Amino acid sequence: MMNFLQTDVLVIGAGGAGMYAAI
Repeated sequence: MMNFLQTDVLVIGAGGAGMYAAI
């Protein structure tokens, strides 16, 4: 689940809605 946390930070930082949907 560490990867999920890292992705969450990236989504909030870069604002990548597509990445969030990929999860």
